[in-house]
Amino acid sequence: MGRFMPACLKWPLLMLGLFLCAVPAFSSDIAVGAYYMPGWQPGSSFWKALKGAPGSRSPNVSWPERKPLLGYYPEGEVWVAEQQLKWAQEAGISFFIYDWYWLYRKGPYLEHALKAYLRARGRKQIKFALLWVNHPPFDTSAREWEKILTYWEKNFLSRPEYFRLHGRLPLFIFDPYRLRRVLGGWQEVARVLTRFKEKGLMPIACLAGSPNYDTLGLAVLEGYEAVSAYNYVEASGPRVDTYDHLVEAYQKIWAAYLDYLRAFNAFLAGRKAPKLEKVLDRYAEDPRWQEPIRAFRKLKGSGRRLSYIVPVIPGWDERPIKGRRAFVRVGSTPAKFKKMLLAARHLIEENAESGLVERVVLIEAWNEFAEGSYIEPTVAWGKAYLEVVKEVFGGP
Repeated sequence: MGRFMPACLKWPLLMLGLFLCAVPAFSSDIAVGAYYMPGWQPGSSFWKALKGAPGSRSPNVSWPERKPLLGYYPEGEVWVAEQQLKWAQEAGISFFIYDWYWLYRKGPYLEHALKAYLRARGRKQIKFALLWVNHPPFDTSAREWEKILTYWEKNFLSRPEYFRLHGRLPLFIFDPYRLRRVLGGWQEVARVLTRFKEKGLMPIACLAGSPNYDTLGLAVLEGYEAVSAYNYVEASGPRVDTYDHLVEAYQKIWAAYLDYLRAFNAFLAGRKAPKLEKVLDRYAEDPRWQEPIRAFRKLKGSGRRLSYIVPVIPGWDERPIKGRRAFVRVGSTPAKFKKMLLAARHLIEENAESGLVERVVLIEAWNEFAEGSYIEPTVAWGKAYLEVVKEVFGGP
């Protein structure tokens, strides 16, 4: 109708067109995950620490700005899960990754939040996945991996709410090093992860530090299909630093992982990877590495691939539970977190088509109030952190 459009409509529509051109094109197909820490039930030592209760990990020092809008809630109740799912859906979050624990010879531990989720309305919109937390005192849980796998099969793996990536069920493993140590070597880890994959699981290694050939080479041998992180706080600088520096450090660590993974994936595809080949030649002379080097060389041209899942973090200040030993990153705001999210989105969009990076971003965390890393609405910030997630990743 352009030729006969009334003059009174032409100017508003022209301005609307210019506005739409100026708005960045959001990638609605980037899945947004958020780690969920299940420690918030009545009598929790974490709630006591935030309140500065006597005898707590933070006696006589309270942190009222971290109080959730829901109050000091009992997260094992369904109404809590339903409100959290409502907020998450409004912000465009795709799935929660529940920290999952198993006590050796005792069984599952701290499952109350996940059980509430599985009974809550709204779970069909917000999926879930598992992070197997195997740091002490839960590291010995690896000795009962067959019982754990049976438990997962019975309770989680067949559920339609489990988040799928390439049709698989992502399983995040908190500490691959401890898993290797408890099981007795990379060969045993490879055997266990093979069994996991036979059940439809996609093993993902959470690596806390900067990348290196040793760590990533062992991840390939053991059968991980992707690497990510819970966070990179300790690898990002001194104990006390600014959040601005943390944003910069994360981007440098992302770039470093991509550089290493390009070399590994080139090798696995049968292409030239001169730096990696040089490292393999050097390590082959060390008796401790001869066996894994031989095994790794056999994978050249196998077509296997190791992808990256980008982690982000809204802040960090663990003084309520660590005191003077805490790592602290001061000055976090929603606007600064948005800068990190935008950088993550750009990295994903630049590298996802090649398969180097998954179209997934992981936020650590939804509710790590005691560690100062949270996007769940609070007294101090309201929904501001969720709003920037929606702005960057295009929520509903």
